[in-house]
Amino acid sequence: MRWASALAFLYPHHVAELMPSEDLEAMRHHRNELQTTRKAGDFDRGHKIALKVIAMRSRLGEDVYQVMSALAFASQNGVNPALQQRIRQAGEGLTEAVRQGDLSRTDAAKSRISDLYREMRRDQAEFRAPNRQTVRPEKSAR
Repeated sequence: MRWASALAFLYPHHVAELMPSEDLEAMRHHRNELQTTRKAGDFDRGHKIALKVIAMRSRLGEDVYQVMSALAFASQNGVNPALQQRIRQAGEGLTEAVRQGDLSRTDAAKSRISDLYREMRRDQAEFRAPNRQTVRPEKSAR
């Protein structure tokens, strides 16, 4: 339910212009319903709504998911600064192309962001957190 709730927030926030209006409204409605069911502890109903959100994610396609994910990670400083800047610039180009109704530029921008998404995923896979070690102050020698 948490992941579905996150998706229901992130899609309208980052890729509203790529979604059919009925899907956009449904996603927003599902987000509110998921919040309500979680607060009420109605997990059976919440699970059913979550399945609807996940089905909608599938219907919207992997390319839109990748665009949304890349834009979301970039907006949350979840990628290195250079990649973050490239994702944001590509996102601005996508928004401009959609607003102008330029389908070829829209497709090119989506493709560019999908490439950046794959680069982001490679960086995340290669990241190795440092080993945690307990720090013990040494007794000073007298």
